[in-house]
Amino acid sequence: MSHITVRARCVLHPDALAPFKALVHQLSALVRAHDHGTLRYDWYFNEDETVCVLIEAYESSEATLAHLGVVAPHLGALFALCDVEFEVYGTPSPDLLAASASLPTRLFAPFELLRG
Repeated sequence: MSHITVRARCVLHPDALAPFKALVHQLSALVRAHDHGTLRYDWYFNEDETVCVLIEAYESSEATLAHLGVVAPHLGALFALCDVEFEVYGTPSPDLLAASASLPTRLFAPFELLRG
């Protein structure tokens, strides 16, 4: 089983802060209620709240796919509020690669890990 870590960098559009925060609260509630295998789903703002970074971690590609199934209906709303870039760290399964192919994603393969 290969853990998957995702970093999403969201640069907010002008006047998007309030609806963005509301959407993040909604997404976080969905993740708490429906995700299994999610190890981390943490949002961080910069000082002036123009950039928000999401750090996600999953037990496996399968858990990441299940998470995508929960949040996918809301990604259009997210993309309407900010410009998003995803970085995926780990060894995603072919199914996860296919499911995320349409997202603005860069993949980083493992090189040196504390715990393999």
